[in-house]
Amino acid sequence: MTTTKGFTADDFEPVTVPGAGWTKFPEPGTSYVLQFVSYDPTGGHDFDGNPCPEYLMIDTTDGEFIRLTADKNTIRDGMAACSLRPNDVVKITRAEDGESKTGRTYHKYEFAVARGKGQPVEDESDF
Repeated sequence: MTTTKGFTADDFEPVTVPGAGWTKFPEPGTSYVLQFVSYDPTGGHDFDGNPCPEYLMIDTTDGEFIRLTADKNTIRDGMAACSLRPNDVVKITRAEDGESKTGRTYHKYEFAVARGKGQPVEDESDF
């Protein structure tokens, strides 16, 4: 799902993610444009059942509320580096492939933020 509906490239500022690594993600070049609503530092769970950050977001393509679970280091570190506030919009892109020391293929994320470019949220109570 690649979209920048209602946004221009100038709306986004690149975010440097300290220590960002590699993780699995869909095809290279895939972008998600999501509006930040709220954050719960232990609201999600990773594959081992450990608590991890979870973000309540709005998919800018269809206006649906979604949960973004930051169960991978690159998502967790990238979202933290974005320092999102309500109505910020984040664009997450799978940038390129890499190979781990064990020979597994992983994918690198890039993050960009459009500060205050989201739409007001009227009701998240059904989520």
